[in-house]
This record gives sequence, structure tokens and C-alpha cells, in this order.
Amino acid sequence: MNHKGTKTIETQNLLLRKFDVSDYEQMYRNWAGDSQLTQYASWGVHESKRTTKKLLEHWQPKRTNDKIYRWGVEDKSSQALIGEIHVKRIVKKIAACELEFLFAQSDQRTELGAEAVRTVTHFLFDAVQAERVQVGIDVEDQANQAILEACDYQEEGIQKRGLANNRGIVDRRWFAVVKANKD
Repeated sequence: MNHKGTKTIETQNLLLRKFDVSDYEQMYRNWAGDSQLTQYASWGVHESKRTTKKLLEHWQPKRTNDKIYRWGVEDKSSQALIGEIHVKRIVKKIAACELEFLFAQSDQRTELGAEAVRTVTHFLFDAVQAERVQVGIDVEDQANQAILEACDYQEEGIQKRGLANNRGIVDRRWFAVVKANKD
């Protein structure tokens, strides 16, 4: 794999970029402080803007690490931060990356979320030389399932009690796409 780190990527509707500490208010307001949105997240809902700001401060020194991929997703038309997407795990031996993402509620959530996931997937295949990108989600998470299906990720199966999130220990549905299938 040819690690590049979090690079700024622009699409028709989105700007995928590194987070900055100044993003804390939008991040908190748009998703991190929303208990409904974070019910499927592996991390807890943020209790205050201060929690979000501390997290972004913690991430700051890691922004230059070429093996860390964490994007804030900005809607270009409104300049609003609408979500996040990051590589949760890298398995070097098989050139695989596991993504995790969360997007704010909106009428365009599936469309813009899919644009972000598709863009990051192509970046991982083309620039980083990943061979496989996978995502494991709560079996009840219909919003993220719709995003993955819109990106042509294939369902690979269900792992019983394989995920701990804000709903407890739940079944995880695995989706993946392999580079050979995208060429």
C-alpha cells in the first residue's frame, strides 16, 4: 500500500478535507451531539460542544500522519460540514481498509453520503493501492445500508453479536468492494 494520508478531495457537490478545531460547533450541531444519529455509532454521543472541541484538538497532531485517513465532509453549496468518513482499520497483509462514516440528517443524506463514500473508495483504490474496502454496520442501520448499496458495495454476510455501539452488542452486516470488481 502506498499511504498518502488525508488529502483534500473535491467532487461536484462536496469538499472532503481534514478537520480543523474550528469545526467543533458544526460537528456537534450536525451529528456528534445528536443521539438519534449516533445510535449506530461505535462512539458515544457528545454531551457538549466542549467534548467535540476536545476530540478535534486530540486529532490535530495526527493530521500529518500518512497512515491516518479522516475527512470532514463539507457540502460545497452551503459550506456546511455534513459528516465524517475515516479509515477505521488497515490490514496491510491483504491491502484492505475498513471505513466508518456518519452523515447529518438531510433530504440529500443518501445522495451526498454515497458521493463521499464512493470518492474515498476510489481514492483508496487508486492512490493508496488498497485491494479491498469494507464496512461493517449495525443490521438496523438502514441509512448507511442505503449509502453502501448506492455505491455498489456488496453485502457479504452478518456477524452475530459482532458490533458494540450505542444500542449495545448487536449483529453486524458486512459490505465490501474489491478493486478487481471496480476496474
